[in-house]
Amino acid sequence: MRNPPSDNPLSKKPEADRIDEQRPGSKGAGSLKSRVKHVPQDIIRSKWTVLDRDAQAKVEGLLRSVEMPVLASYSSEQRKVEAQVALRFITGTLCKRLPRMPFPQKAKGMHFDYETLVKDNRTMQQSLATSVMSSASLVTEVEQQKLALSSERQELEDLESADRSLVG
Repeated sequence: MRNPPSDNPLSKKPEADRIDEQRPGSKGAGSLKSRVKHVPQDIIRSKWTVLDRDAQAKVEGLLRSVEMPVLASYSSEQRKVEAQVALRFITGTLCKRLPRMPFPQKAKGMHFDYETLVKDNRTMQQSLATSVMSSASLVTEVEQQKLALSSERQELEDLESADRSLVG
């Protein structure tokens, strides 16, 4: 039996932990991590609703379109047949239950368009990678400026001490 999620704010991961950022100087770029949000059953029962017919059709299409890449990953014909039987059973069960499944009110048909989601995810990944690279570049620039400032301060102190020795 699973324990219910804790409402303790200390047990929740901060926002920064959801993004896998590479540190400056390391290879690669940042990537988005998936996260699981536990929603209490009373909220699901009270606030979530079933999807409209169009959104249900998109979900069914999404479930059916996911079968092909899975089947293509098997080289053995027997494995393909076994996978196809299992996928058809799972897809059929989900499609039968779909009209009764609750979804958050913000869930729209557009959230179930696979190609759009993949495109949006790719765009966000590129944006994140650009931001991480830009951030690393800025951190490097700040470090260089700090080094230059400290050397200039040292030079100023040397000039001031030389000036004091000449005057005094």
